[in-house]
Amino acid sequence: MSCIIVSSIPLIFCFIMLGITCTVIDTVGGQPSYSGFISIDCGISSDSTYIDSITSIPYVSDDQFINTGVKANISSNYITSALERQLSTLRSFPDGSRNCYLLNVTQGEKYLVRASLMYGNYDGQNRASVENPLLFDLYLDYNLWRIVKITDAAEVHRPESIFVASADTVSVCLIKSGTGIPFISALELRLFDRNLDPYTNETQTVALTYRYNVMPTTNRSIRFPDDIYDRIWEPFTWHSDWNMISTTSSVRSNFGNYFKPPSAVMQTAATPTNSSHLLFQFDYVNMGALVNQFYFVFHFSELVPNTTRAFNIDLNGNYWFKNCSPPYLVATFVCSAVPDSDSLHYQWSLDSSGVSQLPPILNALEVFTPIYHTNVPTDSGDVDAITTIMGRYQLEKNWIGDPCAPKEYAWDGLSCSYNSNSTNIETVILSSNALTGVISDDFGMFKQIKYLDLSHNNLTGKIPNVLGTLSSLRVLNLSGNNLSGSVPDSLLQKSLNESLILILEDNPNLTCTNGTPCKLTAEIGKAKKIPILVIVMTVCVVVIVVFLLVFFFVRRRKAKSTGGTLKLKARPFTYLELKKVTNNFENLIGKGGFGNVYRGSLSDGTPVAVKARSQSSEQGTKQYFAEVQHLIRIHHKHLVSIHGYCMEGNYMALVYEYMANGNLNDHIIGKTVSDITSDWKKRLQIVIEAARGLVAIKD
Repeated sequence: MSCIIVSSIPLIFCFIMLGITCTVIDTVGGQPSYSGFISIDCGISSDSTYIDSITSIPYVSDDQFINTGVKANISSNYITSALERQLSTLRSFPDGSRNCYLLNVTQGEKYLVRASLMYGNYDGQNRASVENPLLFDLYLDYNLWRIVKITDAAEVHRPESIFVASADTVSVCLIKSGTGIPFISALELRLFDRNLDPYTNETQTVALTYRYNVMPTTNRSIRFPDDIYDRIWEPFTWHSDWNMISTTSSVRSNFGNYFKPPSAVMQTAATPTNSSHLLFQFDYVNMGALVNQFYFVFHFSELVPNTTRAFNIDLNGNYWFKNCSPPYLVATFVCSAVPDSDSLHYQWSLDSSGVSQLPPILNALEVFTPIYHTNVPTDSGDVDAITTIMGRYQLEKNWIGDPCAPKEYAWDGLSCSYNSNSTNIETVILSSNALTGVISDDFGMFKQIKYLDLSHNNLTGKIPNVLGTLSSLRVLNLSGNNLSGSVPDSLLQKSLNESLILILEDNPNLTCTNGTPCKLTAEIGKAKKIPILVIVMTVCVVVIVVFLLVFFFVRRRKAKSTGGTLKLKARPFTYLELKKVTNNFENLIGKGGFGNVYRGSLSDGTPVAVKARSQSSEQGTKQYFAEVQHLIRIHHKHLVSIHGYCMEGNYMALVYEYMANGNLNDHIIGKTVSDITSDWKKRLQIVIEAARGLVAIKD
């Protein structure tokens, strides 16, 4: 802990005044200005603007900051004359797991951001209660800011944070993570002084826990214009035996004060009525913080002329600071140099030190908790690329905020790779998105992309050579477009040497080597054999003979083939999509050499079986590619078809058609008793139908 006595220039706290810079807060005619403020009333009509009657700050609709969500009004039962105008409307987000507001900022500047939330039974469902609270998350850019827990429809929540802008925009995201539909009533951004709040820097943000005006003369909160940064100071009276002292004189904050409380807050203070001790406490369980770590800031100023006070500050019975003696009409503070932590109760005692007979004094206090930047933002080059692509093709997607972080809520259609130093976009799926024009060279800006799916759009022109330079690219699906010209040799070569699955079907004007029509869509090399997996358990010689005949015919067809046309029946899935499809891999229905098999359902209700590769599986990436390449060719009524595949980092999976009657082998050996178990004629029929399916496969 440390003490800063502003009138004597502090020496104990970290000395950030070296190399100090200044943020100019505008004034107009000597009065505070709201320049640098963004004030958003969520849920009002798009053309609405108004001047707030209390602060004189102009508010605008949130339509220009977000394009998702549903506008609503709170129930009339909760509207009173004292209710702030911004709380009467809101925007809720029943659809999508992440919805974000995007605000313009200046990189390197410090800002205060505040959300206001009041449920007010806007949906008529009376959802908020202690037994069934509304729960959802707030994120500031890619870091968790607050877990919102609403148990009372009339309660107002005001999460607030101070941060340093790392880019020219900042996103405020509402995440559907709990039992409630996220909503927001108002969003406010305030340009802050760079020299205030020493806890906030490029690597750490702080969230406000409390900000109290101690023993005010009224129950009104103090904010702009009394506080030029529009901080909200709530009234605070802990004990009935506290005595209020006040002054009408201005209380100044000197240049070295890193918090600069407004004079209106510092003009009142609490002292104990019949004691030399000023006691109060905070319980961690009620503080709503993400971590049990807190920066405590106590503001003092002597309000009685020609007096001297001296008091000690104890925390949980231990000295925290000794002999604090506030100067007259000058704001000073005592604050934590590092977070105080690991206590369920923070019991504070301000005790006269004996130097003076006067009791201790407390004018105001603030409590902050650190938000550590644990998530790594997406690589700036990847962000620029996907943002440019979004604008170039005018994609109508809910793509706001960081593309990859938080990991659980990456942008729809993307998946990413994560490590301690960087986060990169690994998968881009833009199939059936009505893309028009040429394939942008911006797709070549992704440093670690492995899967690019631009299928079933209306793309024209040549395939850009830059796609052949993507060293990590493993799957490129350009089928179902109107591309023309020659396929770059670099892509053809990668397809032939098995390092790339190249899917080009249904591009009639596309040519391959020597200008010939491009029938090659995902070739692994003509001289190489692709093994055919047939899962048919049999003890019958007829079965063995039929299988050998089928294998012979398939090989003969391959030898005569010069490159077939792939009829694509599969698509790439991301890991998060499979997690959703399988309800977090809940229903395990089988195990094999490849890995576990889970039952799931696609978005249209189609049941599927997801076979996930285990870490112990001996099947490598090369063999996985070969299997995917072969399986996506299979589409026959007598063979199990594949819906899709996933390869994200080291994670590999195949998505099959779900067979409700189980494994054929179990029926044959009697593990699952059915007519197949004892009916040899039925067994032979199954083998023949499987053989017909294999013979019907076209290369």
